[in-house]
Amino acid sequence: LKLFDVIDGNEWITDRSLGAESLRKASQFVDEQIDEMQYRFGIDTRDIVLVGISEGGFLSLYTALTARYKLGGIIGIITHLPGVDELMEEAEKFRIVNSDTPVLHMNGRQD
Repeated sequence: LKLFDVIDGNEWITDRSLGAESLRKASQFVDEQIDEMQYRFGIDTRDIVLVGISEGGFLSLYTALTARYKLGGIIGIITHLPGVDELMEEAEKFRIVNSDTPVLHMNGRQD
């Protein structure tokens, strides 16, 4: 899943071009795909690991923080989590079910 396939545009996603609403919309799409795997194919959400590189990485991190179900793990490669301050304010409104889910977050030195 590429973020720009879900939101309007065909450009590199940056903190400025990716607003909170676009990130929520993309995360909702991932939620729907996980729902389908769970209900249609009987996959336990704890057997699902979200993996993403760059903008897919921050989509994985954001989705894990806002998900209503327990995940097996989160892997973010060469990524960050934009809008952390805004997200932390939002996080006070809901319970983070993946607070103890394993996370592998990798960044390079020359990327």
